[in-house]
Amino acid sequence: MQTRRHEGAPVDAGGCAVLIYPTDAIVWPQAAALATRLLRRRADVQVVLCRPEGCAPPPPSTLSIVDLPGAGNAAGMQRALITRTRPQVLIVIGSTLPAPLVAAAADGGATILLAQTGRPMVSDGWGWWPRRLAQLARRLERVFTLTDRDAAAWRRLVGAALQVEAVGALSASIGALPCDDSDREALASALRLRPAWMAVGVPEAEEEIIARAHAHALRLSHWLVLLLQPADPARGADLAARLGSRFAVALRSEAAPITAETQILIADQPGERGLWYRLATVCWMGGTLSGTGSSFDPLEPAALGAAIVHGPAAGRFRASYAQLAQHGATQRISAPETLGETVSTLLTPERAAGLATAGWAAASEGTESTDRVIAAALQVLDRLEAQG
Repeated sequence: MQTRRHEGAPVDAGGCAVLIYPTDAIVWPQAAALATRLLRRRADVQVVLCRPEGCAPPPPSTLSIVDLPGAGNAAGMQRALITRTRPQVLIVIGSTLPAPLVAAAADGGATILLAQTGRPMVSDGWGWWPRRLAQLARRLERVFTLTDRDAAAWRRLVGAALQVEAVGALSASIGALPCDDSDREALASALRLRPAWMAVGVPEAEEEIIARAHAHALRLSHWLVLLLQPADPARGADLAARLGSRFAVALRSEAAPITAETQILIADQPGERGLWYRLATVCWMGGTLSGTGSSFDPLEPAALGAAIVHGPAAGRFRASYAQLAQHGATQRISAPETLGETVSTLLTPERAAGLATAGWAAASEGTESTDRVIAAALQVLDRLEAQG
């Protein structure tokens, strides 16, 4: 069990304010989104997020992450996790209540919230005996269920001793990625209302596919600009040199200006996806055609109004693609030669607006539920602070 932090130090000697524990990989997107959104609300709160094995980390932040081993639900590991982090608030996300974790947290004085849950269920040997389950459930402060029926089952189990609220599923989207407003204004001015599309997280195997697609789209839209972000930013200079014989290319890391002649901007500076998403009408999700899988969550550009285009290889963001597909918010292609025509079609205002609106609706799904859980956690922290 390894603790790391995107930026900064691991959990300090005083413990953490909020520990977020997803019970399995299925609810990891919701847990990561809740942690990210909580930090945006209160940057001064130390949040530790437990990450099941094989799950991708959220964008870099001051978030501390505990990597759970494959046996992440073992009783000893759960108790050790509480001893190590000593949370003031524990948020368990998932359909089962991990008994050793909850017991250890309650014994340590933590306030416990359970979210994204269905009917009452426990793991690690507590079984279905109502009396034992009721004893454990009474150690919770609040439960946020998926449906009214689930909420009624919890109330029958515990009665009025527990606050239970049906809020639905939590959001799997971290929301709009931030960007530097001065950079956005400067680049928007440089583009002079020219149409732009983006290819994000493009692996080397797809670079030529993107170049050919752009050449095709330029035939119909001569002022079109491609914002090309390689999956490996270190490839920026080589990529610019290779494409420079066919296109007018600017390299972001060299602060190259965008002129009226610029056809491709190589976005090789890390941490700027929020900037490019805001400038692009259409966004190609790199890795989805070459078989490596999507490099980034498609809910990121969807939250900022970009029309999403992707191939068949969803990779680790399969759930996000399914969510977008349910809203009719993406355009999927299966052959590389169709990408240029697809981009050209989506650049029309009507088509782009339709996908962007549907994408925003998908990315916003569950945000109210997540906000309710965050508000409950912050209320507890405020209460503890007032008590000194």
